[in-house]
Amino acid sequence: MSSLQTFLFIVQIVLSILIIISVLLQQTDNDSLSGIGGGNGNAQMLSKRSMSTPMSKFTMTLFVLFMLNSMLLATFSARGFNSNNDITVESIVNEKNK
Repeated sequence: MSSLQTFLFIVQIVLSILIIISVLLQQTDNDSLSGIGGGNGNAQMLSKRSMSTPMSKFTMTLFVLFMLNSMLLATFSARGFNSNNDITVESIVNEKNK
């Protein structure tokens, strides 16, 4: 595993912890269990009024960063990104000379 992948994993962990904290800190209009009883709790989740709070904007920004970081990690894993397997000019010349 390269140092870049290690750094991205650490960023992923920090982002996930920050998302959990920011979601738990958000307040709703009804601090009740309306989602369990089939109430209209989900309709308020993405309303204009709830998206206008700075905490909601911060949570959405964290979520976007989390998703971008996840895509980067998936791309590196799919390509087998490793600092030991980097293609260099010397390795290309050595392969042609064989």
